Amino acid sequence: MTAGLGRKLTPDFLIGLVTGYEHFKYDVAALAGTLKGDGGTVGGYAAWRFTRQLRWDAGTGLVGHCL
Repeated sequence: MTAGLGRKLTPDFLIGLVTGYEHFKYDVAALAGTLKGDGGTVGGYAAWRFTRQLRWDAGTGLVGHCL
């Protein structure tokens, strides 16, 4: 599950928040292993358009509890 909220501060500058939760289990037969866990993520992003052809994008996230 993922959700986000964004806001345009100017026509060329955007900021936002994102959050999500995941429960997963991956079996890798070739490596004889399993990766499983669950946890939440929260983060933010920003984008700035310098010109029609040039923009800057950045994002970060913090992962919570994993087993």
